[in-house]
Amino acid sequence: MIYLAFSPSAGPPPGRFKVGYSSHPMARVEELRTGVPDLELVSVWPGTLDDEQALHALLQVVERLGPFRVRHVAREWYRFDVGPEARLHAFASVDTLLTDHVALGRLALADPDLARTHLLDLFAPEA
Repeated sequence: MIYLAFSPSAGPPPGRFKVGYSSHPMARVEELRTGVPDLELVSVWPGTLDDEQALHALLQVVERLGPFRVRHVAREWYRFDVGPEARLHAFASVDTLLTDHVALGRLALADPDLARTHLLDLFAPEA
C-alpha cells in the first residue's frame, strides 16, 4: 500500500509530509509517531514499492522546477515552501507532471488516476 502522512509541526511551517510504502500503513504511521507525535495518515491506496519509488522520482522533478514547489527534506520526507502560493504552484506542478509523465510512459504506476487523486488531495490549496 502507498501512503501519505502529514505533520504540521515537523520542521518549519507548514510542516512536512511523507510518501511511503507499507503492507500495514496504520501500524507504520504509529511507529513513526515516536519521533513525530502529530503525524497523521492522510491517504492510503493500493500500490507497489515500484509505485512509491516512481512517486519519489516525480517529487524530485517537482522540486527542480522552481522556487514555489516542494522541497526534499530527508529520505521519504518533503515539505512545501511556505505560503499558499507555494502550495498552489506545487499542486499545478504535480497535476501537470503526473498527466504528462504517465502519457509519455515516463512514470509507470499501477493506477495513475488513483495516485493522482490522492496526491492532489494532499497538494490542494487550503480554502
